[in-house]
Amino acid sequence: ITTPTTNNLQQRRQFLSSISTSIIVQSLATQPANAAIRDPKTGILLPSVGEIESSIPQTWDEDDNPFASLSESVSFSRLDASDDKIFYAEPRFVEHVDQQAVDSITSYVSDRLLQNGDSVLDLCSSWTSHITPGKLELKRVAGLGMNAKE
Repeated sequence: ITTPTTNNLQQRRQFLSSISTSIIVQSLATQPANAAIRDPKTGILLPSVGEIESSIPQTWDEDDNPFASLSESVSFSRLDASDDKIFYAEPRFVEHVDQQAVDSITSYVSDRLLQNGDSVLDLCSSWTSHITPGKLELKRVAGLGMNAKE
């Protein structure tokens, strides 16, 4: 029995590495793309028709539920169980992100997402809109805050 030399071991590793890389590259290259179209407005690749629905399981086993072992009194319980009306009664004119993030979102929404003539339902507007005023001629804009003042 001969003991492999360091050089032989290195050659074997390189050979095996090149084969595994080749196999991975070939298997990736033969995978079909799941995206059916590229949205012309946003450039985002969209899933093919039925792709999302087909990926959702039709039946659920308790073994698949990571929360099955938690009691209902503990799982997803709130720290403050009082009525939400109390929390949202007073407006909270705060930003939850910094000004640079607000500016980036506003620029994206106003410059790339919306077009003249669009109607907008902004479910997360609160007191801050992410639409640049007067930049676009929008058909309708409706915002929803957590209370009337927002």
